[in-house]
Amino acid sequence: MKAVGYIRVSTEEQAVSGLSLSNQREKIEGYGKLHDLVIQEIVSDPGQSGATIDRPGLQSILGMVRRREIGAVVILKLDRLSRCQKHILEIIELLERYQVRLISVQESLDTSSASGRFVVSLLGSLSQLERETISERTSSALGELRRQKRRFSKHPPLGWRFDGSGKMIEHPKEQKTLSMIRELHKAGLSLRKIGAELLNRGISPRNGSGWSTSVIRNAIRSAGV
Repeated sequence: MKAVGYIRVSTEEQAVSGLSLSNQREKIEGYGKLHDLVIQEIVSDPGQSGATIDRPGLQSILGMVRRREIGAVVILKLDRLSRCQKHILEIIELLERYQVRLISVQESLDTSSASGRFVVSLLGSLSQLERETISERTSSALGELRRQKRRFSKHPPLGWRFDGSGKMIEHPKEQKTLSMIRELHKAGLSLRKIGAELLNRGISPRNGSGWSTSVIRNAIRSAGV
């Protein structure tokens, strides 16, 4: 059976002890020797986030799976594969379809058994919970900055400017544009039609080009700023 190892590290994790590519490679190779598993190749994704599966290395391995070229995929930890439960379950389902084992060294998991598949799914849920908790905390912090009218991004939202201390102050002209956007929204116009109507009225965005739906959407959402 041909086994392939997979290692990944995000940009933020590059300097974190225990997560380096070399450390992951060493642990996977050691596991192979201990369990008489020949790992013929180790595919890496340096500087790649675990929030997406659109990674060159991972996609290369999934291609091998679909071509029935391998019988097992070995990783150090489940979160090296993905930090999203949906993605983890999709990958496991694909591996099962092609009868490919997923082995997690640090968590001592092997999807060749029913219990292994259950635990992998459970750990995937916990990994996603951790990620969503961090996201909620970040959103909460940004929301508090918005309520305090403090700087929370590089560029201020429509209708506002940053003063020298980083506090948001109203921009009179853009505040009128904000009011107009909200009125058009209440009238039932779509985001694209609102942008077109603004241009028809001679109102252009900061960059001078067309109004993007994201800017208009954020303007509507920021009604309480």
